[in-house]
Amino acid sequence: MEQRLDRLSLLESEEVFVAERVGQMLGVCSVHLIPLLHESVNVGRITALVVRANVRGQGIGRRLVQEAESWVWSHNCLRMEVTSGDHRPDAHRFYEACGFKYDERRFLKRKS
Repeated sequence: MEQRLDRLSLLESEEVFVAERVGQMLGVCSVHLIPLLHESVNVGRITALVVRANVRGQGIGRRLVQEAESWVWSHNCLRMEVTSGDHRPDAHRFYEACGFKYDERRFLKRKS
């Protein structure tokens, strides 16, 4: 994890927000900027959001999303997006409570 964080810290298109209390990591949110070809703006994408199970429901995830939003809006983004698997209904409710709307469809093709 440290190596990944070090690598991401070198990129201007990436930001990682960490919530901690007394030196203990409670949650993390990473965000990626995607430049668009058809418009002169970016899209901000949450690429990871994790909060320790024993501290969920205390506003930590919401605060991480708010920090990510502030960063995204300050980097010329048209919109902010997040993907979440169909098997994660609790995460879907959380994102909707944070103001995200279900939209579009994603198609995937994995390397074989």
